[in-house]
Amino acid sequence: METVIIIPYKPHKFQKEIHFQNKRFTLVVAHRRFGKTVAAVNRLIKSALTCILPRPRTAYIAPYRHQAKAVAWDYLKHYSRAIPSIKINESELFVEYPNDSRVTLYGADNPDAMR
Repeated sequence: METVIIIPYKPHKFQKEIHFQNKRFTLVVAHRRFGKTVAAVNRLIKSALTCILPRPRTAYIAPYRHQAKAVAWDYLKHYSRAIPSIKINESELFVEYPNDSRVTLYGADNPDAMR
């Protein structure tokens, strides 16, 4: 029996186009305030929760780690709170889900941290 989790996210028409693509990588070129980060964070959460591989890892990567934290960290925590038994690690900037999956924020300035 599958557990249904309702995340408080309702994408607008153009964000839905991002979510319905079934590709490993997606490039979105859009104006400010389009909702690119919100869409990306919610897609990462869904990918982490629905992946059938053991202990999947997904990542949000910004030019610098402090930018990733400033831009996406609050969204990641907000949308993840609807999921029971999550673990939020403030110092390492990751959220771990009940299926042992994880979404982590990284900065592209330190590629060694992603290994």
